[in-house]
Order: sequence, then C-alpha cells, then structure tokens
Amino acid sequence: MVVVRKSTYEADHAAQTRSGTTVLTEEHKRKNLDLHSRVADILPLDDNHKLSDCDLLYRFLIGRQWKVESAEVSLRNYIALRKEQKLNSIIAEQYCGNVESTASVLYGFDKDGLPVMWNTPDFRLLVTLIKGGFKRDLLRIQMQVMEKARFLAKERQVDRCMVVLDLCHTNISSVNSHTLAFAREFAKVMQEYYPEIMCRILVFNAGWAVTGAWKAVRPLLDRRVQDKVHFFFWAPHDGDASSVYCRRPAAAVMWRGGDRR
Repeated sequence: MVVVRKSTYEADHAAQTRSGTTVLTEEHKRKNLDLHSRVADILPLDDNHKLSDCDLLYRFLIGRQWKVESAEVSLRNYIALRKEQKLNSIIAEQYCGNVESTASVLYGFDKDGLPVMWNTPDFRLLVTLIKGGFKRDLLRIQMQVMEKARFLAKERQVDRCMVVLDLCHTNISSVNSHTLAFAREFAKVMQEYYPEIMCRILVFNAGWAVTGAWKAVRPLLDRRVQDKVHFFFWAPHDGDASSVYCRRPAAAVMWRGGDRR
C-alpha cells in the first residue's frame, strides 16, 4: 500500500498561488483540500507528467467550474483512463509514417517558457487514414504530443502550453462527416484527459468552412476552452515584436520573445 505523505501535499498546497491565469483564493484552496480528502484512496495520482497532485486537482476543479463533486468524478475517470490507455508510456510508441505526419510539431517555447505546438493539418490525408482504419492511431498520436508537451512543461516548470493551427489546406470539402466526427472525438479526449493544459489556441486561415465546423464542435467544449480559441482569417505572417502573427513555426515561437531551444 502506498502512503501519501501529507506534509508533501500540504507544502505544495501552501506554495501554489495560481493555476494558469487563475489566481487562487482561500475558497479555491478550501475546495482543493475538500477534493483531496475525497480522492485520498487514489493518491498519489499515477501520472508521470503531472507537476504535482495538488496542481492536477486544481486543473480538474477549474475545468469543472469549481464543483468538487464533478471534479472528483472526472479525476477518478481520468486516472482509470490513463491506466487503460497506458498514457504513462505513450511517448515511446511509434506509428506508421502517414500517421506520424499528422502529429503537431513541438517547435519551441514562447517567452514564458510555454511549449508551442504547431499543426498544419492535411484533411485529405486525415480522411484517407480514417477510412483506412487508423482513427485510433490518429487520436493516440495527438495524445502522445500532449504528453510530450506536458513533459517539456514540467521540465521548464511551467503549467500550460500553446497551440498554433494553420488551416491553409482547408476548404469546403474538408468539412465532412469524417473530419467532424474525428474533431468531436478529439475534443472529448482533450476535455477528459487534458483539462486546463492550453493557455491559448491560435487558428489561422480560418475561412467560413472552419467557422461552420467550429459551430459543430464548440458545444462540446467548456466555455473556458472556447474562450482560449482565437480565429484569424488570414495566414500567419511576420510582424513586429508585439504581433501575434507569424509566417513559420519558428516565428510562432518568436512572436512572444521565445526561442527554439
């Protein structure tokens, strides 16, 4: 039987003052301790890339609008799913070349040290792979990217990531039953496995076809997640140091004063 050292959790609880942009109040801290007591039987949480148990509990509380009961249910499901999906070892998995090419690229860090993930999806390839029976691998490789990002964030002692999507290959034919079903399933994965991992999601080349797809996916996302998604109807381009726009993945890192190390 694993015994959780209470003093360690108490130290983490006393030290943590915010989670992402959320400044933690005394009420937040009280709810964290309430949740801690409810899930004591599954502590320490079996998650290789958590910053701490305390931090992970805050993420689920934020993701469930500070409803302790809902956070408990979600956290228990999360730990069961991590074990079932073997997420602690997913980073070592390998996939076929076409599936590998669909993964987001971990391209660097912004000025706050947050990992930047860049993806330029090829929807024709995505549909071909889905029809070919690779949907499970397509989902897992995106989960693998998230675990890599969490690993890097932990190494740099930061608690969030940023995503840049360049939808330059998107047109009306890209929005179909296959891509929408995949988007819905991926949104569910993000909600259940990775609460409060993103600080922002920048979507470029977001034409009206993307707007239509967003209407189908948006109801599946928590309001906090919705508010983190920012759409731009043009391609990322070079700009001055304060610009959020970028031409290349490297520039996506540089716009916030970051680097590619």
